[in-house]
Amino acid sequence: MTREYTLGTYKYRCTNDINNLDKLPDQLKIENISACGVLLQLMMGGITILDHHSEILSIPNINFTKLPYEIQENFTYDQFNDVLNTNILDQTCCRICNKFFIQDKRNNYVYEHILNELTQFFVINHLSSCEGFVHLYRTLEFISYSFPLIYASKSKDYRGTYNSLKKFLNGDGGGELNFFKKFLTELFKDDISYQFLFEVYVDSDHITELKKEFEEIFKTDIFTFEEHTLTFKFKNVIELFIEIRNRYFHMLLGQGRNNFLNIEYNKSDLFRSLNPIFINWLVIIFIKIIQHSLESSDL
Repeated sequence: MTREYTLGTYKYRCTNDINNLDKLPDQLKIENISACGVLLQLMMGGITILDHHSEILSIPNINFTKLPYEIQENFTYDQFNDVLNTNILDQTCCRICNKFFIQDKRNNYVYEHILNELTQFFVINHLSSCEGFVHLYRTLEFISYSFPLIYASKSKDYRGTYNSLKKFLNGDGGGELNFFKKFLTELFKDDISYQFLFEVYVDSDHITELKKEFEEIFKTDIFTFEEHTLTFKFKNVIELFIEIRNRYFHMLLGQGRNNFLNIEYNKSDLFRSLNPIFINWLVIIFIKIIQHSLESSDL
């Protein structure tokens, strides 16, 4: 019996703590698991990433399914219950979870690509936080269309599904990311986590230069930046995420826009500080999709 999940050039092995939870639904055990299940456990801090030679590449021991994220020391059934918003030790709930993860394999294409991008983030981020950011942004662009469709497809009401999609699409265009912004307000409309306040310590030896350029680029009130601490709400992460990408990876001067051009500090300081917040934010959205899918599916 295999004790690893393989995707492309990577292998995924559960920690002993998770392997010892023998009452987990069968579809969350490594021998039966789908890409969605691996992604779930990876984001809970319970998966070791290996290359195709079975050499360890990364052991992310951080639970990104929590706000704020936290170090993961051991696993309990209650942690899975919190993430899935159910009681997996209850026989009926366990059956529902199994059936859901079997049915959700039709979305394997989506979850395999997300798993691959976030795997590459974990493998490279400690070496190059800028490259790590690229994989997080690729994840954002990938989910910006796929997650709203998964959300709408789980509705039992076809008219409701149509109205949901129309609501997300309504407006003056702006592409998939604008579509995604509208979707997030719907997804978190009754969730207090949408107002959660991130407080990020920006570790830099040249914080004065970094802070000055950041404030010149983001002339907005969606954040505060006091000394080394950058503060902003969960709902505003997408604006920071997109604008950092636009202003760092573009160098055009003729448009009269401020870009990241200051050479007096290391840009990696900014990416290294913010990347954990960006992945935390992405994972909370992923968990909301899973919870909605479990609650809405006809199982």
